[in-house]
Formats: sequence, structure tokens, C-alpha cells
Amino acid sequence: MGGNTLKVVKAFCLCLFFSLVTNSYAYNSVERNYDMLSKLPSSQLLDKAEQYLAAVNKQDSALLCLTIITHRYTMNLSKDEKINTISAYNGIWFIMFFTYFDYAKSFDALMKASQIAEKMGYSQAQIYLNFGCFYQTLAEECKDKTLMQKAFLSYRKSFTEGLKNIVLDQFVNSFGNLAMVSSSLHSMDEILPEWKQFEHYYSSHKNPYLQYTSYLYKGLVAKEHGDYVQALKCFKSQLPITDDKDRNYIRNRLVAYLNIADVLSCQKKYDEAASYVHQALAISTHFDLKDCKLQCYEKLAEFYSKSNRPSESDTFKDNFYQLKDTLLNYQQLASVKDIQFLSQINTLDEQITKSNFLNKVKNYIIIFGSVVVVVIIFLLLALYRRNKWLQQNNEALYTKKRRDH
Repeated sequence: MGGNTLKVVKAFCLCLFFSLVTNSYAYNSVERNYDMLSKLPSSQLLDKAEQYLAAVNKQDSALLCLTIITHRYTMNLSKDEKINTISAYNGIWFIMFFTYFDYAKSFDALMKASQIAEKMGYSQAQIYLNFGCFYQTLAEECKDKTLMQKAFLSYRKSFTEGLKNIVLDQFVNSFGNLAMVSSSLHSMDEILPEWKQFEHYYSSHKNPYLQYTSYLYKGLVAKEHGDYVQALKCFKSQLPITDDKDRNYIRNRLVAYLNIADVLSCQKKYDEAASYVHQALAISTHFDLKDCKLQCYEKLAEFYSKSNRPSESDTFKDNFYQLKDTLLNYQQLASVKDIQFLSQINTLDEQITKSNFLNKVKNYIIIFGSVVVVVIIFLLLALYRRNKWLQQNNEALYTKKRRDH
């Protein structure tokens, strides 16, 4: 009887285990892909997302990695994991803003990153920098001074926050963008305190990026005060320390070209100004930087109009309005592939939520099943031991009875 009992226990355990394993792998192809990626730690998913962003037409893969990270967020996560979540939301804002031009979702991602950072007391320098970029881009497209003021305040917050724990890219970007927005608002004197702090840091940390931003500030100040010769000297000094091949820093070259063009325009050298804008347009087209292309079209239309070349002006004016309509209307911007992918991401959001719930249920089932198995094994073993004791006791009584006879 003991042998048969153990066989029954083994068979029951194997059936239960096989059932649980079979159910856990019953996913469709999309879910399997998610299941594979979800096994990676958040730090590796961030690395993968960064690699995808550096590649061509891989933004959808980057978005998938980042979405998985954000859906792991709970209040009980470690500090490092919360920081990873903030980085993921910053990545989502970038993709939604510059690839899909979905301003609502990009803003929502920044808000979520800000809320997490605020709760844990983490630096929001990068988040404020992204908010500034958000407001500045919309302000330039819509010619909205109120939005430009919001960009100014966001960049100032980013700079102030960045001074506490300097991360070079954040620190320099926030000051450079603060200077650009201040120039648009004709308020360069207002950021003199920030310039003094930047200059103090720059004096003891020589770096090409810092040098570039120093030339930017000095050029913008000279331009605001009407010293166009000095402004041109500063902006042209930026060109040798910029790169026209690295996507991460290409905007520095574009800013230099456009600032040079603006100063030449102030000197009424419109054809020369247009030549610099064409160089910026070529780079913007090569890297598919639609927001920069919009600026280039607008400036070319303006410069050709001022140089009495109405045909060229009308051409670039048409290009400007066509692209502006595209940027301001997401449904027109996205290709069918992009729309399908975003739909899949929305579906994936639901699947992830459902998957998390099912995983909890599955864990409860496994725990409950394990407890049942343990109880059954315990009872069967107890029954086995009792039967064995009864069998031995019966055999002892039988032996004793035979001896008595």
C-alpha cells in the first residue's frame, strides 16, 4: 500500500506542475515578446532604448522598452529603480514629442516623471530642462509669448537645480537654452546672475561644450546691444567646436548657423543670411529634424522677401505652412505604420495591466496549490505511516498469538 500511495502523490504533483507551466506559456506572439523583454532589468532596458534611439527607425522598439519600465513602478521600488522609471518617462517624452509629435502624451510623461521625483526628493534638473524645451518649441511654432515665458522659468529652474549637483550636459543645456529664450524675450540682462555662476564654473572647467555656450551667451548679448560685428565673431567661433555628424550634438551646429543668419539679417545682408539657413536646412533634412526645418523655412521665406525675391519667398512660405500643419496635427504627421504601432502600444498597456493582475492570480494559485500539495503529501504520509504502524502492530499481535499457542 505504501508504494502505491507514493506513486499517487508523485503523479498528482507532476500533473499540477505541468498544468501551471503550460498555462504560464500560453501567450500570443506580442505577449511573448513582452514576456522576453520584461525579464530584463530596467537598467538593461534603458540601455537598449538608448541604442534603439541612436539607430534609424527604431523609436518604436525604444518606446516598448521604456513602457515596460514605467509599468513596473510602485511606491515600494528601490531608489535606483525609481530613478530608472524617471529616466524612462523622460525617454517617452522625447519620443512622443520629437518623433510622433503627440504633445499631450509627451507632457503627460513629463508630469509623471516630475511627480515621482518630487515624492522621492530627487533632482528635477533634467525634467525642468525637458519642460523648457516643450514650451519653447510650442512658443516658436505658435508665436506665443506666454509659452516662451514658461520656457524661461523652466530653464531657470533647471539651471538652479543643476547647480546643486552638476551633470555637465544638463547644466550647459539649461544655461544655453535659457540664454536663447532670454534673447527671444529681449531680456538678456535678466540672466546676468546665471551667467556669473556659469562663468565661475567655466573658468575652472575648460571644456569645448562650455566654450560653445560661452560664445553663445556673449554673441546673444552683443546682438541685443546692436554690436553685430562682435555677435558674428562669437557665433562663427562656435562652428569649429560643433559637429555636423553626431546626432546628439547636431543642434549646436544648427543654432550657430541660424544665429549667424539672424545677425546678417540685422545687417541687411539677406542673401548671405539665406546661405547659412540653407546649410542648416540641409542638416535638418538629413537628420529629419522637423522642428528645425520649420524654422529654416520660415527664415528663408522672410529673407527672400526682404531681398525682393518673391517667388523663392512664396515657395518656402508654402513649405513652412505645410510642415506646420503636419506638426500641429498628429494624425497627418504619423504614417500608417506609426499609427498602427501607437495602437499596439495602447493595447500593450492594457495587456501589461492584465498580465500583472494575472501574474498575481497565478502566484496565489501556485501558493495555494503548493499548500494543498504539502497538506496532501503530509496527510498521505501520515496515512502511510499509520497504515505501516497498523501493519507492524498486526504482525506483532499475530506473531505473539502464534507463540501463545
